[in-house]
Amino acid sequence: MLSDAEAGRFKVVLAYKLDRLGRKTLDILKLAERLRGSGVGLRVEGFSFDDPKMGQLLLSLLATIAEFERTLIRDRTMDGRRSRAAKGGFTGGRKVWGYDWKDEAWVIDQSIAERVRYMFGRYTGGMSFKALARDLNDKGVATPRNAKGWRGSSVQAIIGQPAYAGIYYSNRGKDFGSLLNFYTVMQLEAAAEEHGWVRVPGFPAIIDESTWETAQSTRLSSARNNKGRPTVHWKLPMVRCGQCGGKATANHNRQG
Repeated sequence: MLSDAEAGRFKVVLAYKLDRLGRKTLDILKLAERLRGSGVGLRVEGFSFDDPKMGQLLLSLLATIAEFERTLIRDRTMDGRRSRAAKGGFTGGRKVWGYDWKDEAWVIDQSIAERVRYMFGRYTGGMSFKALARDLNDKGVATPRNAKGWRGSSVQAIIGQPAYAGIYYSNRGKDFGSLLNFYTVMQLEAAAEEHGWVRVPGFPAIIDESTWETAQSTRLSSARNNKGRPTVHWKLPMVRCGQCGGKATANHNRQG
């Protein structure tokens, strides 16, 4: 839109609501300034912002109010989700493989539960992630979300998932890294307390906590033996390239 505005392809921008132009007040003000510099007017909710001084003041006020309203709505939504999770409910999003939400209760898919127990048993028995992935592929075991075959990383994601031990947190978000960075129940509880995660009560377990922690101990020992230190699994969902808008990823090398 901005490139078209600079090229003179239109003279005015019409928006039904101010929050359609941006999420933050500063972003809206910058957009309006660029439009004004291109000789393009802005009309929102019947208001005109063509006057350099009064238009700027009015736009700032309306944008601030719109941002405040969005914050209130977001906070109310999050409070509702936390309350529902604290009562054992489902708050939306992707479910853990092997679980479903039916008739206001969490239920286990027993056929998948058998595969999960098999994976934990084989892994704690000494089989590596890659070897276990080959074993599952040879047996024709379907992957979560019907991916094309098992890989070591997808097996590790299952082994590192504490929900299989009945430890399921809601509203964890994506800003605190991967669950693969946790190796004990105590670590999870400390992170939950620090970040305000809500543990869903009564979440049904497929394995016991002892089995899960044994698997994490094996995973930690393997990581240290292979690289001298455990791998940190980074997630950077909010970092994007300023040029193309692509999501940032993280990698490591043997020099650190």
